[in-house]
Amino acid sequence: MEVVPNDQHHIEPGSIQSSKNSKWARWPVLVLLSLGVAIVAGVIGGFIGRAVSHTSHASSQTLPASTVCPNPEPHSTNTKNSDPSPTLSVLNIPIPSTGCPNTNNASIRSDAAGVRYKMMCDVDWQGSDIVSILAPTPSECIEACNTVNQYSGTGSTRQCIGSTFVPAWVNKTIGLEAVNRPSNCFLKFDAKDYPKNERLVEVVVLCLVGKCPTGNNS
Repeated sequence: MEVVPNDQHHIEPGSIQSSKNSKWARWPVLVLLSLGVAIVAGVIGGFIGRAVSHTSHASSQTLPASTVCPNPEPHSTNTKNSDPSPTLSVLNIPIPSTGCPNTNNASIRSDAAGVRYKMMCDVDWQGSDIVSILAPTPSECIEACNTVNQYSGTGSTRQCIGSTFVPAWVNKTIGLEAVNRPSNCFLKFDAKDYPKNERLVEVVVLCLVGKCPTGNNS
C-alpha cells in the first residue's frame, strides 16, 4: 500500500500557544495607552474649562464698568434776570385825570348802582375811614363805596357817604410813603364840611348825593 504524503502544513502546538500569549500581552499596553489618552484629554479639558471660566468671570466683572454711565454734573447757569422787574417807586404810572378845576361840583354816576356822586375839587376829608383801597380812577373809587353800602345794609352806622381820592397815589409806593398805606381811595363813613386841601398833591372828594355835608364848596 502506497503511502500518500500529506501536503498540508503542520502547525506545531507551541506556535499556537505563543500567538495566544502575544495577544494577551498587548492588552496591558492598550489599557495604558487608553488611560494616558484619557488623562491627557482630562488635563486639556480642565485647562480649557478654567480658561473659559476665567474669561467669563473677567467679562462679567468688566461689563458693568463699561455700561455704567456717570450722572452728569448739574450745569450751573446764571439765572439772574438781566432786566429785573422794576419796583413801583420807579414805574412811570400815569396819573388819572379828574378834570379839576373844571369838574368842581360835577356829577359822576355809578354804573353799578346807578347812584350819583358829586366831585369836590381841592377838598381833603381826613379821618373817619371805613377802608382804603387802590383805585385807578375816580369811577372805581365810587364803585368801591357802593360795594361797602351793599354789604353793610341801610341800617348800618358805617355806611359809605363818599371818599377822598388822591390821583398821584395811584403809585402805591408814594401813598405808602405819605400816609403809611398803599392806597389812594379812602372810603368815609362821616365828613364835616369841605376842608381845603393842604397837601402838595391834588386831592378831590367824591360825595354821595344826599349824604354830603351841609354847606357849599366854592
